[in-house]
Amino acid sequence: MSQEQRNSTTPSNEPTALTQHESGEVPVLLSIEERISQADNPEDAMGWARLREVINGQNEESKNQEHRRFLEKAQVWYKMGFSIIAFVVGIGLLIGGLTLPGIFISGAGLFGVAPDYVKAFLRIFREKDKGGENAEE
Repeated sequence: MSQEQRNSTTPSNEPTALTQHESGEVPVLLSIEERISQADNPEDAMGWARLREVINGQNEESKNQEHRRFLEKAQVWYKMGFSIIAFVVGIGLLIGGLTLPGIFISGAGLFGVAPDYVKAFLRIFREKDKGGENAEE
């Protein structure tokens, strides 16, 4: 069934559904633009224009969500890479004989990977320094 036959059998205010084969994969927005230009009255044109606006808004929101997901993934990879590099450098410093900087830098690397464990480890040392129940007498 051709497009002209389809338009003649359906009312002008009812959208026609084209399959991908019939339309040659014409984008939806181009189809809406054609319908706006072929509208019989201003109300139909305004309705199609509102529909185009909604579709454009949804497309923009989809692009924004996709970009946010990319940024979140990049941030995770950056943090993991930094943590691994810092841990390796800290171990290298420990092996090289620089104990205090090696512990500090490897601890910074571990903090990026497992912050809860590092906080718990630091809490144990603070209690020892304050003379808590874990303090040696």
